[in-house]
Amino acid sequence: MPLHLILLVLAIIFLGTFIQSSIGFGSALVAMPLLAPLIGFATATPIVGLCGFSVGAVVLLMDHRSVDVRAAWRLILASFFGIPIGLLFLKWAPEAVAKDVMGVLLICYALYGLVMDLRRKNAPVVAVVKPRNGLAYGLGFVSGILGGAYNTNGPPLVIYGTLQGWAPEQFRATLQGAFFFANILILSGHALAGLWTAQVWMLFLYAVPAILAAIFIGRAINSHLPRRLFARIIYGVLLVLGAVFISG
Repeated sequence: MPLHLILLVLAIIFLGTFIQSSIGFGSALVAMPLLAPLIGFATATPIVGLCGFSVGAVVLLMDHRSVDVRAAWRLILASFFGIPIGLLFLKWAPEAVAKDVMGVLLICYALYGLVMDLRRKNAPVVAVVKPRNGLAYGLGFVSGILGGAYNTNGPPLVIYGTLQGWAPEQFRATLQGAFFFANILILSGHALAGLWTAQVWMLFLYAVPAILAAIFIGRAINSHLPRRLFARIIYGVLLVLGAVFISG
């Protein structure tokens, strides 16, 4: 692989990790659309999975006391049943279909985030609807499918966390808890599907310093940059990326 392509991959991984460290989620949603056109879904998916697992482990280690354990285990349990379906979709679905699905996912997620931000413009972050346990299982299942296919298990969990009205630190920590244990199964599926190639491991090992740097830089900037402004920027970028993915 040419050096300039390796450096571009590392820069994308750094960007995704920085975003997740800053706001608690979003690394795969940013990294997958950028990496897939460069190295293909079959290579981008296991790399993003390994990076996401590493980020989740470090962040969860620092914020584990803020995890909502009851909510996290329901989301994790349900996601375990969805992950195998997502892995089958990744293995057999045409890449053109995968791009369209990813584009729609990004646009829907960005629009949802922007709408929710406007609804909270003049009010504190509170639960819009107090979700029942069944919703946790349903969104967890969808999260597993998306995670197994594209490592984008975040949107359903973000929606659930928003409905719960978690405080920012609880929101970030609980999502990392759900991501961490779901990623164990996702990584196992990637290994069994034969996605862990020599190229995947080479790129991941090259990315480790960038991942660690992004985690700590993101947390440092988080305390100085307004969350709402930062989130709006991310939603806007995701909206554009989703449109590009569908049109391409």
